[in-house]
Formats: sequence, C-alpha cells, structure tokens
Amino acid sequence: MAVDVDPPLTPELVERTLGYHRFPRLGLSETTVRQAAASASTYAQFVGNLYSEYARLHGKPLAGEKTPDYVRYLRLLHTLFPWARTVHIIRDGRDTALSILEWARGDKGPGRFALWQEDPIAVAALWWRW
Repeated sequence: MAVDVDPPLTPELVERTLGYHRFPRLGLSETTVRQAAASASTYAQFVGNLYSEYARLHGKPLAGEKTPDYVRYLRLLHTLFPWARTVHIIRDGRDTALSILEWARGDKGPGRFALWQEDPIAVAALWWRW
C-alpha cells in the first residue's frame, strides 16, 4: 500500500498536533494553530505555517528545529520541505556526554537503560556513539 508523503491536512492531524505532549513548548495558541490549518491543504503546508508563525512571533525571519533524531528522517523532511536547509553540527563526544548527564533520567533517553544507574558516563558515551 502506497503512503502519500505529504498527506492532506485533516481535522485529526490538527488535533494530534495540538495534543502532542511537546507541542506546548512552541508557545502557539490554539487559535494560531487553527488559523495555520485553515490556510493549508496538506500537512507540510500546515507545519510550514506553524514555523512561520513561530518565527514571526519571535521577530525572526526563519524558524527551525534542532532535534538530533531528525537526522534519521532527512530524506522525508527534505521531500516535505524542499526549501529547508540542514545545518549538521558535529559535537565533541565529551560535550555531548556531559549534556546527556543533565537531561537523561529513568524514563527518558539513555536513562532508561539498566546500566545507567551503575555507569551513566559509559551509557552516555554509547548513546552518543549510536
């Protein structure tokens, strides 16, 4: 079964976006989200509208995303957003491990692994390597 790369925007997709546990971090009101949806016919247009509004609210010409896991989806992301640019930053593994020690916890990231309690540095290094 073929999957449409850029599906039509549906009320269900809008609700899933609003209900996503990390979405409130953007600070966009429900009204703003619904306005972005009203002027979009596809999911990519909707997401583009949301990021454009986020940039406008912060007085910036552009907005972006810095989630490292998205590196695994670059082909899809560039298909959905062909105008997007990718900035690939390679961090020093030691710096990354120190950062992981600050945010990982028992239910998040490498903190979920049993070895985390015994040797978080080793787990952080393995996580970075992965």
